[in-house]
Amino acid sequence: MAAISWSRPARALWLLAMLVPGMTAGEAAAAEERWTVALRGLDVTRAAGPIFTGGVLLVDAAALGPSLGLQARAAGREVTIRGAAGVEWRGAAGDTRLAMPGRFLELERPLRVEGPSVYLPIAAVAELAGLRLAVDPDARAAALLDPPLASGASPSGWQAFTVPKPASPGTAGEGASRRARQALLLPPDHDTLRLTLGFGAVPGVDSAGELTATGSMRGIETAANALLTSGPMGLDFQSGHALLTDPERGWGGEAGDLFSEVWGFARGARFRWRRGESGDSGHGSWPALSVYFDDPRAGNTGTVLAYSDEVHLGRFTVFGGELASDGSWVVNGRLRRDRLDLAGYLRETSGRFADRGMGLSGSFELPRGLSLQAALSRGGPGDRPLTGQTWSLRIPLPRSSDLSLETSRVDAARLHSRTDGLAVGTALGRVQLRGRYQRRQTGFRLAGVDGDGLRFSQDELFTSFSWLAGRRFRLEAQLAQRWPERGEPDQWRQVNAFFALSRRTSLQLFATSSRSGLADAFRIRVDRELGPGFSLFAEYGDVVTFQPQVLSGAGGEERPRVRIMVRRSWDLATPASGSGVEGAVGGAGLPPLAGLPVELGPYRTVTDGEGRYSFPHVPPGSYDLWVPTEALPADLTAGPAAKVQVQRGRDQRVDLPLVPLGEARGWVYVDRDGNGRRDPGEGIRGAVLVLDGRATSSAADGSFGFFNLPPGTHEIRIETGRLSAGLETLPPSRMALGLPPGRSVDHLEFRLREKKKPVVFQEVRR
Repeated sequence: MAAISWSRPARALWLLAMLVPGMTAGEAAAAEERWTVALRGLDVTRAAGPIFTGGVLLVDAAALGPSLGLQARAAGREVTIRGAAGVEWRGAAGDTRLAMPGRFLELERPLRVEGPSVYLPIAAVAELAGLRLAVDPDARAAALLDPPLASGASPSGWQAFTVPKPASPGTAGEGASRRARQALLLPPDHDTLRLTLGFGAVPGVDSAGELTATGSMRGIETAANALLTSGPMGLDFQSGHALLTDPERGWGGEAGDLFSEVWGFARGARFRWRRGESGDSGHGSWPALSVYFDDPRAGNTGTVLAYSDEVHLGRFTVFGGELASDGSWVVNGRLRRDRLDLAGYLRETSGRFADRGMGLSGSFELPRGLSLQAALSRGGPGDRPLTGQTWSLRIPLPRSSDLSLETSRVDAARLHSRTDGLAVGTALGRVQLRGRYQRRQTGFRLAGVDGDGLRFSQDELFTSFSWLAGRRFRLEAQLAQRWPERGEPDQWRQVNAFFALSRRTSLQLFATSSRSGLADAFRIRVDRELGPGFSLFAEYGDVVTFQPQVLSGAGGEERPRVRIMVRRSWDLATPASGSGVEGAVGGAGLPPLAGLPVELGPYRTVTDGEGRYSFPHVPPGSYDLWVPTEALPADLTAGPAAKVQVQRGRDQRVDLPLVPLGEARGWVYVDRDGNGRRDPGEGIRGAVLVLDGRATSSAADGSFGFFNLPPGTHEIRIETGRLSAGLETLPPSRMALGLPPGRSVDHLEFRLREKKKPVVFQEVRR
């Protein structure tokens, strides 16, 4: 083997070093615990299998794919992800990007493959599915949501209204004016199902129709997607999935393209139910019965029945698996505790892709924010084993920078490959820079030929630059350079640009140089909102056809084409879920109070002219029901918040009592004549009295008062240390006061007397 010059790698490392500021001391990352993941309000933590490592949340795209309209499949180290619109992305375990013709998607953490599971950063999954990502790091929760509505639009089904400030002063509504002036919010009077139909075509090649639906009906979460194509391969049902889940009653059903823990992808039907309330998330386990049909793309042959389940052992450990009627099975487990996260699996499959496999992966959060990840796997038939190893160390740097050291190895019967890499990234305001240097060493052993076979190595450098210039323009550029051990060095470049031409129109450009392996890729795309519910996108260049077999079936012919897709969306009102909660606000002897705000969890309303309130169509759940104290007149108070458990189809009446406040009055006087009662002219000004932390002083005639007191037992005392010189108290100097609701006590008296100076007799001697 020829000697390898280190001048090129040295220059590459120098270029990478220029991207990253120096490291400073004192930076550490707190250890994270279990995360939860929700999809359109439905808890999908189990399927997502979230892994928080190196400050990035990873989820299983293969398991979530059917619910997202995606297909993510792993074949050894190679990964293919296909969306409902037919766009296909490719990558391999350890890669920090996904590729499609004319475009790359950068990943915050390397792609991980664990058996059928494909772990990607959740931000990348959201982008591939066209969803919005919301993350609450304090609660360790992530949510995948539908894209936001157009600016200024209100969510369909929500009722909003404004209560004007009452004109007459001194009313209950005046006391509530700060809240009552705000827009009040009632639960939706109906559920909503968003239905989208689309039609697309690559003129002269193929066409497709798609259907997506998301939302709920009577509280049953609903999601569906389907893609039907027509072209040289005939009429082909590319993908489809339908899901119904009742989170309140704890059941769910789905059909179409399903995720199987054994095969990763299979077409069939499934019923699942909730059992117990175990686990950190409090949502219990979801056992499932599945039937998988024979599908050339899946590993099963014939119709197969399967049962899947999971068991939580305490807060930190969970075991699960799936057992199929053809003898295939998988068992997996995960331990998450403090800084350690370990996962492993054992799998054996029969049928079309008979295989035995096992794997172990883990991550450990080190001091100063460092994180270590490792994965080991072994699979394949007994005579053709395939093993893989991946190790990486992430080092956080100041100013939102990071450094990663990575190595991966793949060993097969006739192939041996090792990749060692170093990646750095930094953010400088609106500019992000990333770079990766790696060396690939590959060896082939030829059948029937003795010896070590063929070996070669290659140095590679990938750098990327992105600039976000406000909301209207984004620029991304990538540069790849390769220095093979044998042969001439080469390089390729790619530039992506995004322009927001207007609020409804955007333009994207993709251009790649000829040596990228993407056939001189050039693509231009325009997205346009055409009106209420209508949207359009059009592409020209090296576009992806809807039937992935078309180009290969045509002898590999590739030339610029046009692809168009038109979509129409409707928000359909469906029957509302939940039940009504109503009642009255007030108490015995109190007149009706109108305009008082009443809050039930996130919802708000006001009382009518008779002091009644009503919340219709409250979704099932547990809520706090209360009247804000600051909204009440000064002489009234409300009790503590009432706990209301709302169940579907069961209306409730909950009255909210108001309690009148009382007052305590009395006098402070000097009993000069010693008759034990207050006489005219004996009152004392300025005596300080304290009642439950409230303080006041007596008036010129000795009178004092405490007002707007809640009912109950209070203690009142006179501050002896603040009396005028020459005065002292007569017992009692403090007393307990029982105050009934709305009552006044006006007989409190504190007696004082004048101190008598002692007479001192002194003997005088002459």
